[in-house]
Amino acid sequence: MTTNADTQPTSTRACDGLAQRIAALLNDAAITHEALEAAAGVVPGIVAKWLSCELLDIGHGQAARIQEAYGFNMFWLITGRGNQRIPSLIGPGQKAAPKYLNSYQPESFTARLHYAMGLRGIRQKSDIAEAGGISAAAVALWFSGAPHSIEEEKVAALAKFLRVEPDWLRDGTGPMEGAVNVRPAEIGKRRVPLISSVQAGLMHETVTPFPTGGAFEYLLTDLDLSDSAFALEIEGRSMEPDFREGDRILVDPAVRPIAGDFVVATNGRDEATFKTYRPRGASAMGFEIFELVPLNPDYPTISNESVPLRVVGVMVEHRRYRRR
Repeated sequence: MTTNADTQPTSTRACDGLAQRIAALLNDAAITHEALEAAAGVVPGIVAKWLSCELLDIGHGQAARIQEAYGFNMFWLITGRGNQRIPSLIGPGQKAAPKYLNSYQPESFTARLHYAMGLRGIRQKSDIAEAGGISAAAVALWFSGAPHSIEEEKVAALAKFLRVEPDWLRDGTGPMEGAVNVRPAEIGKRRVPLISSVQAGLMHETVTPFPTGGAFEYLLTDLDLSDSAFALEIEGRSMEPDFREGDRILVDPAVRPIAGDFVVATNGRDEATFKTYRPRGASAMGFEIFELVPLNPDYPTISNESVPLRVVGVMVEHRRYRRR
């Protein structure tokens, strides 16, 4: 006697989860296939392929756009884990609060300050306090959104530090950047989500889980990356001196590693680690053998012969932020 699972085709069982989640999304949001395809930025017919199991995966970029449009948790949509919706996300028709690094015209001084800091890669409020010649308490008041007045010379100093026009920073009038003989380097328009090592460890192939919670943080790039590209912040000292804690890297799972590449890999505990990739040939069974090598000699090299390792993606960009 066989169970239903025994008689069900393996390919059907493999795609049931995604198909059911897409069906639930369509039903709960009361939208058409065409509307979902437009929101996800995919060609017509893709939704039908998801529902019929012709396509077994949904790309990170597609799920991110669906989450932004309809409030469904991208992590749930891709993996089936977590809450179906993120409460902090708004529904269609509601006015959205300004988003970090999003393409909007900021409506308040605080929003413009956040926006300019994001574009320039400035992360510390202490840098703003120093640039404006003001106290940390005053900066905290600015970021709280509470009513406040700002002296002209402090606005001018901040604008110079952030490379924006003082009028734009103060009250939102005029262009953000003026006609100057030195302009900021192009940062790019492609947004790559910053995720944690735990979320990176949950990845498989071109599926990227989105960090839990409703807040996005993105890095902007002009690189031509796959939809599954993501960013990580370096933790620990195993890759010093080239990579320091707090540095950020962009990783593309669609790039195949070669010897000497810096890669993100799972370490057998559903958590990602960042090391140098060193292939060691094939085993007697024909499986690839490789090692993950730290740059810091105080840390051990690990091999997939002794630890279950899987390369998630290859680093394609490294960013280091100024430290004081």
